[in-house]
This record gives sequence, C-alpha cells and structure tokens, in this order.
Amino acid sequence: MIITHFKTISDEELTESLHLHVLWSVSRGKKGKPANLTELDLAGSNLTGLNLYYADLSHSNLTNARLNGSYLGLTNFSNSILVGANLSGANLSGTILTNAIINNLILRGAGIFRADFSSASQLDSSELGLDLGGAILNQVILTNTDLRNSKFLGATLNVIFENTDVRGADFTGTFDSWSSFTQKVFASAILNEYTIIPFREK
Repeated sequence: MIITHFKTISDEELTESLHLHVLWSVSRGKKGKPANLTELDLAGSNLTGLNLYYADLSHSNLTNARLNGSYLGLTNFSNSILVGANLSGANLSGTILTNAIINNLILRGAGIFRADFSSASQLDSSELGLDLGGAILNQVILTNTDLRNSKFLGATLNVIFENTDVRGADFTGTFDSWSSFTQKVFASAILNEYTIIPFREK
C-alpha cells in the first residue's frame, strides 16, 4: 500500500541517521544503528554515493532523489515512490522494490543482482518507463512488474519475466543469458538486435 502523507526530517536528523548507519555497517553492527527512514518525504534528496546497506526506506517518497553510485544491498524500498529517482551506477544486490512506484526510474549502468521488483508499477499517465540502459540484471525478479515503455538498451538480462508488462519497451542491443519468459507480454515491444544466449551446462 502506497501512503500519501509523509513525515518530514531535518537535514541534521538525516545526516545523523546516515552517519550512525555507516558506523553500524562498517563496524558490522557493533556501533551505530541501521537507518530507519520509513514513511519520510525524501523527495529531491541527495543520497549520492552512500552506503545504504540494509537501510529501510519503505513507504517513503523518493521522487527525483539522487542515489546514483550508492550501495543499496538489501535496502528496502517496498511501497515507496521512486518516480524520477536516479540510481545510475548503483549496486542493487538483494534490493527490495516490491509494490514501489517506478515511473522514469533511472537505473542506467546499475548492477542489479537478486533484486525483487515484484508488483512494482507505474502511474497510468507514464509514457517514460524505466531507463535500464547498460544495466546488468542477474537473477532479478520482475513478476507482475509494470515495465511499459522502459529502455533496456544494451542491458544484460538474466531475469524472471512472469506476467511482466513490457509493452512499448525497447530491447535494442540487449543480451539475454537465460531469462524466464512465462506469459511475457511483447506486444508493441521493440526487439531490434535482441540476442538470447542459450544456457550451457559446464
């Protein structure tokens, strides 16, 4: 469930929370504490290049937030609004984005491993989709995910496409190493130079 009323946080409180989170992460839990940034209005925030491993940003507003180059391993974005957020070059290992709003989410060049985008959706008015150009998606769950009009240009895919909506998506130059295509919707998709590399057992 997406909430529409968010709590505010001062710059000082956010900085302190992020400082304690980094301290917790580097000390392996002996100092500091993991960041709990749930239900916050973080629209437009600059979180570039941060270590947000295991941070909880669920149910938050991250519209146009900048997280490019950040480490987002096991970060929880479930039920958050990520419209226009920039995660270019970020590391999304085990990242949770279930039920998030993902219009115009920028993931260009990101490394996405075992992330869960299940039931992530776009607002009906969206014509932009996601930008996944050059991203590496490995063992990513895209079950019931709305990827209409998304750009996969030059991406490398090893994902689960189950009941995934990719109408109008552009797969130009994409390499698919071994994706599951269960009930995948390719209507109106652009498939120029789409290459499937068969799995070979060692």
